[in-house]
Amino acid sequence: MKNAIFTLMAISILLLSFSQSNSKTKKSENMKRIMVVVTVHPEKVQDFETKRQAEVAKIGEWKEKGILENFFIKSAFDGSVLIFKDVTLEEAKQYNSTLPFHPFMENIQYYELEKQF
Repeated sequence: MKNAIFTLMAISILLLSFSQSNSKTKKSENMKRIMVVVTVHPEKVQDFETKRQAEVAKIGEWKEKGILENFFIKSAFDGSVLIFKDVTLEEAKQYNSTLPFHPFMENIQYYELEKQF
């Protein structure tokens, strides 16, 4: 039940983000998106701050490259939501596996989405 509620909340955030970003940026011809929902408990990560800085840098590279549309931190600070664009599901999985927190990710969910607006 808890996962279903979180999934509905994540999808609501996603839809709100899409509607806001659509008014600010030009519409991408490729409407497919990959949403990655990750759970990480920071207290279990050794050298957390160093890994966090490296993760933020890598995510920033993806944003500059144009393959990451959005990045959210969960309100409980126990994970994140990434929205990839112009990549396949397999590519999103590969990108996610390069993150410094990847070995500490307790739950990773991938959703293939079709952007509506």
